[in-house]
This record gives sequence, C-alpha cells and structure tokens, in this order.
Amino acid sequence: MADIPAALTSAQARKLGQWAKKNHGQSLSWLRGYLFSLAALPVPIPAHVWLSQLNADEMAPLLEQQFAVLAADIANGTPRLPSGCGLQPDCRDNFSQGLPLSDWSRGFDQAMSLIFALWEELLPQLEEPVAEELDACWCMLSFFADLPEAVSLTENGPISLEQMCQATRGDLPAVLKRYAYISSQLREKLPTPAAGEEDALLDLLQSQPEMESEAYFDQLEQLWEQAMSSEDLDERARLLEAALETTATALGEECFEHNAGAFWGLMETRPYMQTLALLIECYQMQGRLELAISQAERALHLCPNDNLGLRYPLIGMLLERRQHSRVHALMEQFDENSVFFHYTRALLSYIEQRGSLKAASARKKAVKANRHFPELLSSRTAIPEERAPHYSPGDKNEALMLLEFMGNAWYNTDGAIRWLCSKQK
Repeated sequence: MADIPAALTSAQARKLGQWAKKNHGQSLSWLRGYLFSLAALPVPIPAHVWLSQLNADEMAPLLEQQFAVLAADIANGTPRLPSGCGLQPDCRDNFSQGLPLSDWSRGFDQAMSLIFALWEELLPQLEEPVAEELDACWCMLSFFADLPEAVSLTENGPISLEQMCQATRGDLPAVLKRYAYISSQLREKLPTPAAGEEDALLDLLQSQPEMESEAYFDQLEQLWEQAMSSEDLDERARLLEAALETTATALGEECFEHNAGAFWGLMETRPYMQTLALLIECYQMQGRLELAISQAERALHLCPNDNLGLRYPLIGMLLERRQHSRVHALMEQFDENSVFFHYTRALLSYIEQRGSLKAASARKKAVKANRHFPELLSSRTAIPEERAPHYSPGDKNEALMLLEFMGNAWYNTDGAIRWLCSKQK
C-alpha cells in the first residue's frame, strides 16, 4: 500500500482554489479532476512537466501535495470524487460550470485531451478488452463535462438524459476504483521507459510554443498586476489592452485563423482568453457596454464552449441594452437550466408576456432556484468589491453573483422587481 501523504488543510485548499480561479478561471474541483487524470497515467509524468503546463509558480508545493494525495488514492484503490458532487434536480444543471461534479469532469476531460497522445502510445501494448474498458471509463468520467455530447448520446437511445445522469453518477464511484485498478496494474506491468523513450513521450506534451517563456509570463503578469491594482478604470483598461496585444502578438495571426473555436482547450491560448475576460469586465465597469459586448461575443467565437463563463455577463449586458433577440439566441445556443438562465427567462417573460401563465411559471422557477436574489434587488444591496471564492446553488453568494451580472437589467426595467417580489397566487 502506498504511503498516504497529508491531505490539504482547509486553508490550503481555499488558497489552491483561489489560485485555480485566478489563473485558469476554474474551481478546485476542476483542478482535482485535472490532476487525477494526470496521476492515473501509467507512465509517470515528471512533476516539472505538468507543473509547467499549469504555470504553477509559487503554487508548485501545494499542487504537488494535492497530486501526491490523488496518486496515493489511485495506488491504494481508494479514489473518490470531491465533496458536493451530488446530482441537481434538473438533469441539465449537472453540466453547468461552477458545480463540483461538472467541474471535476471538465478537469478530467481537459487533462485527457492533453495526455491522450501518451495513452495512444500505450494502447497498442494492451489487450483489446482492457483498451475497451479504458475507453468506457473515459466516457463515464468525462460525461458531465459536455452537455451537447450527453444529449447526442441519449436523443436516439433507449433511456432519457435524466436516466443517463442518474445511472452515470451512481456508477462513478465504482468506475473510479476500476480505473485506478487498471492504471495501477498497467504501471506495474509496463516497462519503465528508457531515457530516450521517455524523452519521446514527453515531447508529445512539451510542444510549448516560444511564447510560453519565462520573460513572456513575467511581462504579462506585471501588466495584470498593474492593471488590477489600479483604481483608475481608464488606466486599468489601457494596461489590459496592452496585455491583450502582447498575448495576441505571441500567438500570431495563424493561431487565430486556424484555431478559432478551440481557444482555451489549447494551453497557449489561455493567457489571451484570461486577459480578454478581465478586459471585458473592465469595459463593463466603465459603462462601455457596446465594446464589452463585442469583445464578449468575440470570446465566444474563439471559445464556443465558454470555459470562462462569459455568456453570463454578456447576457446581462444585452438585457441592459434591451437587445432581447440576441439574448434569446444565446439561450438557445447554450440551452441550460442554470439559475442565471432561470432569472433571464423570468425577466424576458415579464417584458414580453407579463400577466401570462408562462411569465408566472418562469418567475416561480427562478425564485425557487434562488430565493435570495429578489431580496437583494428589492433592498438595493451593493455589490461587494471582492467576489466570494465559492458559492453553492441557492445560497446568498450565488445571488450576489447574479446581482453583479444582471442586477442593472432588473433595475432598469420598470416594475420588474416589484413583479418578481410579489406574492405568487
């Protein structure tokens, strides 16, 4: 049995989660899914390789500690999902970014896209039943990462999406253990790569473009720090625009031409997307909504999966500008039942069909999803300067996020808040 390293303390876990949010736009659950995927690879990846992929810097010790915990769980046959990975009542909500189950699955899937070339080197050495079992494990462990893919799997099948969600979630503990067992067995059976072979495998991972140099990241980090520490929004926008130009130049025009639609999935594009998200937020704070909207729409063109969740502030701004047809188009594109979409549907139904049963139903679903948001609107609660690092479905921190993204749209619609807060018959 492998030695069990010390688990992260609550303070360490919170620090690592904040780092993941700041540097990757993701949660601690996403990070744990990502690291689990790496730790389960039968061919060990040197720590410096995956740490460089994550741009770890000062977080390296905590990341290595978390990795060691997950690797020990795999070796001992005791892997488990993070806390909070239960199913949501509406099956489509289980694919929403910000929920632990979906985040873990997304992290696992994202790391798999990075290391699958290494798995492909190993698969020819495996017996066919083992290879098929691995493929089944990969499908189940990444199931909650992609709603459109899950829908396509069930639309012509014998069971519904809701049934598939329940069955997959119920099987995940056993699948995790089976995947850990296969990984451990392969690690024992497969020969340790010789130096030359290991270098060849690592070359598949270390296709780092020249842009990802220490000097590049030092320059970018300096611009980010200067921008976010500036209380002058004009100065902040200028610095972020400079940072965006730096990342765009480093990527080159061909990257935008050939990889539009795959941004964020490619590690080298993440600094650009992170900078763009910060700039959109800054433009929104300045009141330059048309510019913020155009940049957010460009971000969704580059990254249709919207890993950074930019559809939410974009919809809020479009509602504020009363561009309702574009809101409907976005809601059809993403087709989710998140709390944000519930309150968007409620506002649209008030504007377009007030007094109807459909509007009343939309209001009821929204309030049921989060009862704190109407209270914050009616009391004109100020948005905190710092966003809470975590929120849970239905809690006040989630309501504060809603207030930040779409509060103005509700404030600027005559009678909407009074209607939302009125007693339902």
